[in-house]
Amino acid sequence: MALIKLSILLQMIRIFVPIPYTRSFYFIIGFAVINTLWSSAFCLVTVFRCVPVSKTWNSKLAGHCLDYSTWIIGAGVLNIVSDYIMLVLPMFWIARLQMDNKRKLTAGAIFVIGFLACAASVIRLVFIIKHLHDPDTLLVLDIAISTLGEIFAGIICANLPSLPAFIKHFKAR
Repeated sequence: MALIKLSILLQMIRIFVPIPYTRSFYFIIGFAVINTLWSSAFCLVTVFRCVPVSKTWNSKLAGHCLDYSTWIIGAGVLNIVSDYIMLVLPMFWIARLQMDNKRKLTAGAIFVIGFLACAASVIRLVFIIKHLHDPDTLLVLDIAISTLGEIFAGIICANLPSLPAFIKHFKAR
């Protein structure tokens, strides 16, 4: 998800920040750096949350582990906050653009799909909290499906801005 968010943020710079080194430019770059660092930290903590690492899958080993419940819920909340910031941020820029309402509504369609990604994020967190201490591993399927929903919606949002140019290219032939 981190690379999808990074791709969307870089597209925001390309589309909404025609003059580099403005406040908007620095905000997006800063947000991208924070997202990248956060995602990297999440991966590292998830992998190395137990000492020794093999205690993650073999609970009988001596050692200790980070409280995963707190970590995964905190990560889910930060992910949701990040998703909603990315959803709301471009709305202000689109509202100020000099284009007709039809084009603004078309641009707004991307936000509907972006909202679906945010909703999938919230649903995933609800499933994580609900099934956190449940021994039935089949319940992970709910979490996996909601995660895939967020990823697929994110990929669609990342690619929609380039779709008109793609269609125009093939119409010209």
